[in-house]
Amino acid sequence: MSDFGQRLKSSRKQLGITQKQLAESLEIAQSTIANYEKNTRFPGELSLRQLSDFLNVSIDYLLGLSESPSSEIKPGTTKHNITFDGDFNALQLELIEMLLSGNEMLATSKILAVSQVVDHHLLLIENVYIPLLRTVGILWENGEVSIAEEHFISNVVDRWLTMTSTTSNNTPKKHSAAFIVPSGEEHVLILKMIREYFRFNNWRTYYLGNSVPISSLSSFIDTMNIDLIVLSISIKSHLNSAEHLIKAIKGQPLKRQPKILVGGSAIEDGHQAYDFLSADYYVKRISDIHDFISQLETNLK
Repeated sequence: MSDFGQRLKSSRKQLGITQKQLAESLEIAQSTIANYEKNTRFPGELSLRQLSDFLNVSIDYLLGLSESPSSEIKPGTTKHNITFDGDFNALQLELIEMLLSGNEMLATSKILAVSQVVDHHLLLIENVYIPLLRTVGILWENGEVSIAEEHFISNVVDRWLTMTSTTSNNTPKKHSAAFIVPSGEEHVLILKMIREYFRFNNWRTYYLGNSVPISSLSSFIDTMNIDLIVLSISIKSHLNSAEHLIKAIKGQPLKRQPKILVGGSAIEDGHQAYDFLSADYYVKRISDIHDFISQLETNLK
């Protein structure tokens, strides 16, 4: 069975169009189409639907779940022929089983189908992605999955987050936030999930990741008028790096000093967040982000 990139390329050529023509039709960069066809990038849910509609092939075909390129849905079936009964716990266990059995495409199709029936994608973060990663972590601690399998599943969830992410049609708010991790920290998936809550609330968001020089970060804060720095720390040995980073930010001659929010499994409690790290805000659970954003917006008015 051919992969996504091959099927996309084949479908494009069947229409006799170039990568540039397809990109222009979808109003995206030609390099994006090239990366899709090389399997170095994977489209989000909206882009996947646009490709399916423009090329007149089914999403199942592009994902390798069907050998028929027909985009028609048979009567009595759901899109992807996948059902969801609302049991998130069963869903995340089913997804783990699919992934460990090598059925990544089927698991991805399941997520895409479920994403279309839930109220919003944050429910997937809270009820599927985080519990799934937590379960896989326990399996790894018990020796039931390898490090390679744990990394593989984390990377798949990272792609799902991108694919199921949606943006509001509302006018963006004036508030802005930058998302970073301390030097050496590679666990960025939770940070990306936190960013989705701010995007959902129409903030301007900037994901920076790690290893950003303080001089460059300072310039960015001033240029983009950043209100909030969100810092995630997952490894306890990185707490000192986080402390130094926060002190460095607060010591810069900025036009306006942004507030700093910290979170992550490495932080034990508010005492550590405020007294040791010198953060302005601390959120322990990702499910608390909604209320935090509402309170913060009131303070920023």
